[in-house]
Amino acid sequence: MPMAAVSESGEIITQDERPFGEVSKGYTYFAEGDVLMAKITPCMENGKATFVQKLKHPAGFGSNLQ
Repeated sequence: MPMAAVSESGEIITQDERPFGEVSKGYTYFAEGDVLMAKITPCMENGKATFVQKLKHPAGFGSNLQ
């Protein structure tokens, strides 16, 4: 899930689906109830983050997550 999929108000606005093999390495796992915040400077400066809920699948994956 890219941080572009998270609105300024913290809502998850899109959920792309990819094969597990594409995200199993180099991406960070997350699940329902987790809080996501990107480690990159713009997201830290503007406080962009989200509380994960209503995922299409039991797990999600993202890059640059903390």
